[in-house]
Parts: sequence; structure tokens; C-alpha cells
Amino acid sequence: MTNTAASSSCCAPETDTERTLRIYWRNQVEGLFDEYAATFEDSLVRQLGYDVPAQMEALLAREHADEQGRVSRQLAVDLGCGTGLAGAALRGRCHGRLLGCDLSAMMVAEALILTPTLTLTLTLTLTLTLTLTLT
Repeated sequence: MTNTAASSSCCAPETDTERTLRIYWRNQVEGLFDEYAATFEDSLVRQLGYDVPAQMEALLAREHADEQGRVSRQLAVDLGCGTGLAGAALRGRCHGRLLGCDLSAMMVAEALILTPTLTLTLTLTLTLTLTLTLT
């Protein structure tokens, strides 16, 4: 039996095997980041020198900011927000709502610990199937 609910009209329906593998790998990734959450920032930033959020902020400021320095006036979305590193770097450029989404509940929990001013409004599990056509 196949699951056609998440399939688009241009793609073949997901088979039971594909669905099983998708769920398996999603759980593997979620578990990995759940385990890594408590030491994520220390490992990534302090030990490895990760500075992509600062580079993103500089690029957006240089290439896309308006006269007031904003890159977003309404809503900015950080998919895969982790502990909120990019959100912290971009908050000053986003003059509307900044929404962070992550697969790992422990990463979101760590973000709330590291930045107590964050507001957690909703936690849900959502599965999206996206089809991209590059031209």
C-alpha cells in the first residue's frame, strides 16, 4: 500500500519502503541533534570557529538592507534554527517577527536556555514533502 497524501501530482506516490526509510532517517537526524544540543554551541563556535551567522548578517546588511538597516519588516524564518545562532545574529536586522523552526526539540530547549527572552509559542511535528524544479 502506498501513501499518496503527501505526494504531488508530478511525482510518483511514496512507497511503503520509501516512507519507512524517510521516517527512519528523520528519527536518526533528530536523535543526533537531540544528543548534541547541550554541547552544540561550544563545539561549533568555540572549538571550530563557526561564524556563518555573522557572515550571513554582514552579507544581508550589505546586499539587502533598507535605509533603516532592516532586511525584514514582517517575518523572517530560520529553518533548522538549532540553538538560535543565526537568529541571534540576525535579530537586529529583522524588525518584524523572527521565527525559528528545528527538528530537534532539545535544540529548541537549549535555545530557550541560552536566550531566556525567546518565546516558545507552539511545538508541533510537521512533515512536508517538497518538490523543487531548478531551471
